[in-house]
Amino acid sequence: MSLDNKDQRYCDQCGRSIVHAHRIYKGNEYCSSCYAHVFIPVPCTRCGKQARAHRHTTSAVICRQCERETRRCLRCDRHVWKAARLVDERPVCGGCASYFLEPEPCGWCGVASVHLSRAPRIGIDEKICKSCRDKLTHKSCAVCRRYRPVAGLLPTGKPHCQACTPGEELSHLCLGCGSTLAGNGTGKCTACLNRKRIKHEAAVQALALERDWTRTAYTAFGEWLLLEKPDKPNLAKTFATHFHFFARLDSAVDRAQALQGDGLLQHFSVAELRKHVLPVRFLRGHVGVALDEVTKQEQVERSRIAEKLIALRREPCGPLLKRYVDWLDEKKMASRTMRLYLTAASQLCRAEGLEENRPCREDQLQRFLRKHQGARASLFRWIAFCRTELSWDIEMPAPPSRKSGPPRTVRDLALLLAKIEATGLERAPMTVLQKTVAKAFGFSAKRLEIGKWTLETQGNELYLSDAMDTVRVPASMRELITTWMRRTAL
Repeated sequence: MSLDNKDQRYCDQCGRSIVHAHRIYKGNEYCSSCYAHVFIPVPCTRCGKQARAHRHTTSAVICRQCERETRRCLRCDRHVWKAARLVDERPVCGGCASYFLEPEPCGWCGVASVHLSRAPRIGIDEKICKSCRDKLTHKSCAVCRRYRPVAGLLPTGKPHCQACTPGEELSHLCLGCGSTLAGNGTGKCTACLNRKRIKHEAAVQALALERDWTRTAYTAFGEWLLLEKPDKPNLAKTFATHFHFFARLDSAVDRAQALQGDGLLQHFSVAELRKHVLPVRFLRGHVGVALDEVTKQEQVERSRIAEKLIALRREPCGPLLKRYVDWLDEKKMASRTMRLYLTAASQLCRAEGLEENRPCREDQLQRFLRKHQGARASLFRWIAFCRTELSWDIEMPAPPSRKSGPPRTVRDLALLLAKIEATGLERAPMTVLQKTVAKAFGFSAKRLEIGKWTLETQGNELYLSDAMDTVRVPASMRELITTWMRRTAL
């Protein structure tokens, strides 16, 4: 487009201002007056009818009618009767015109796009992209669950489409089962779509299985899913995610009877079976799979021991700890106990840099136990192993003597009672009274604050109760408790 310094369109031949060009030829625009004497009449080289061509042209002249009949889009090569734009004198159809535009930023999100438009109907006068526009005009209908233009809001405040307008609801019959569905159209219900997709998936994937029993089981698993959850969205995707479970069974198990009882644990870890809980439930009724909890826990502990040994394989103490596990295994020890013993021994070896040629000294063991007092019980077997198998001269150090004096709770309670005695019950702060009661009966201060407490007398005894507990109040605490209750009620 030819524009002057005042942004007005003009004719490239005479320079006069124009509103629309009568003809555009090789990027130049011509007004109607200039067109008449610049483009002279000549016969069309195809049909012989009169055509107009530029007076300086040297190529074959084709009339507008013949040109339209043979005109093809520059991008998609489809027939173009009316060009949406010209690119290097070649026509472009309306569908491809946007591909030749310069991307501009969206007025809302700022993302560059060639698909920008205004929406005056909903009060948008700036150019925005389709994504921003659809967020205002399209939502999932609360009735038919389809993503459609919003026609209004339901009494609950949720959007509905035009086909689900209250009082004017449209419906159609499912082509598969004949059930009535909300909305217009010819779509099938979720159950029919799931059935079609699962049957297709089973027929295709079963070709990759070699054994007859796994093909039958995989197909039956799909039918079992349809019976269990026919209306679940994406049920076919759930079915497809478990295919490699049956593929592993197909390569490792000759017959279905081998899976009875705990047979699955020979080919899958417990963690893997958790990922395929649906096939396991199906096989429980299909071939009699029964996973014992004790056996599962045993396998979990064994796998944890194996993982720990693999992690320690490159450590200097790795071979030593491997011998220790083998020694514990010969003692017919429970797997969980073995894992706890291995954990304590590995912490000691890594902290003190122990290995087969570097025996543990008593000072090293004492230093470790000062930092890890809870590991003492788990290290007795380790010391026995070191003495019998490695001939190390080592003994378990004596435990440190306990500090004399009352327990900490008794000391804290005595301090609180001393504060109350110094100020008196009536003048003591409520926070001190509340902490004292909580410390005396083993409750949390928050529970005393939010709970509804009552005092009940039964014979010569006094009881403090709430919705969960009832405790007897000692004679020495009765005056404190009654004062706390009375001041709480004020």
